[in-house]
Amino acid sequence: MIRRSLLVLVSVVSLAVIGPATASAATVVSAGGNFTVDSVQVRSAVPVGGFECLLSATVTLTFHGTLVGGATGPITVLSKAPCDQPPTAGDAFLARLTFRGTVAGAPTATALVYAGQTAKTGQVTGTMITARPASLLQVQAVAGVGGSYTGDVLSR
Repeated sequence: MIRRSLLVLVSVVSLAVIGPATASAATVVSAGGNFTVDSVQVRSAVPVGGFECLLSATVTLTFHGTLVGGATGPITVLSKAPCDQPPTAGDAFLARLTFRGTVAGAPTATALVYAGQTAKTGQVTGTMITARPASLLQVQAVAGVGGSYTGDVLSR
């Protein structure tokens, strides 16, 4: 239900951004593939309340599958551990990246938002959204390594 609601939201945003004539010609394509974390460069780590840490970094990801290409940009992580402990001690993150490559075979340079949570074990569950073409992807991954994505793309 949540996935369908998010897909409807992405569809509405697509209508607003790219217009009804283009959006009405779109079809939903199943998406899937994997990605790797190529680099994470920490820019700052700020203690929050003594038991948490707000990390700012730049991350680079490489995609294979329905998405083919790379994404780079800032990521912010709120770690539920002091700054001197590993950030995979349970955290939430938000990355606002620029993706360059192809989505469902269509060349694009688009915004990619990746948000999720990392368990103490390092397992990541998250969501990725691209703007053009619009996509909604569910992610299962390992922090700092990469993982897989599945979902839907609105393709023209």
